[in-house]
Amino acid sequence: MLRRMEVHSTLALVHKLQSTHNGFPADVMETIASGPAEVLVVEDDENTRALVVSALQVGGFGCRGVADSAGMRAALASADAHIVLLDLNLGEEDGLDLARELRDTHPRVGLVIMTVRGLVEERIEGLARGADAYLIKPVDMRELVVVIRNLYQRQFAQGPLVFQ
Repeated sequence: MLRRMEVHSTLALVHKLQSTHNGFPADVMETIASGPAEVLVVEDDENTRALVVSALQVGGFGCRGVADSAGMRAALASADAHIVLLDLNLGEEDGLDLARELRDTHPRVGLVIMTVRGLVEERIEGLARGADAYLIKPVDMRELVVVIRNLYQRQFAQGPLVFQ
């Protein structure tokens, strides 16, 4: 969970980026201009969720946020999402179980875990349950935009990878 001072500092950065896109690589903006990825942010902390949704929208993504597993299931049932950004500490349900469920029910949806759980074993478990990327909070919003952009390009803009 971000401290109030970190949230305000990061929000100030987001507002600066809204007016200039300063800090984002030019190719991020070019890629997104060709068709934005739809990102679903599953984060129970309201301030963090609002910050991430805002930063991703500034980065050019279609983005919405939900607070829990029920919200994630409802959002995925009612609309397409290319990528789910999932916090593991949701309270009522373990995020690792949700990651496995998401991979089983929506195999083509990209999955980025963003959590405070940073032990090597936890990262390995998250990746083993199907995450495409595992980011440890606090995450620089520019890094998050690039991770999501790369995942979107690889999985959706250019089609799936085929190994022979």
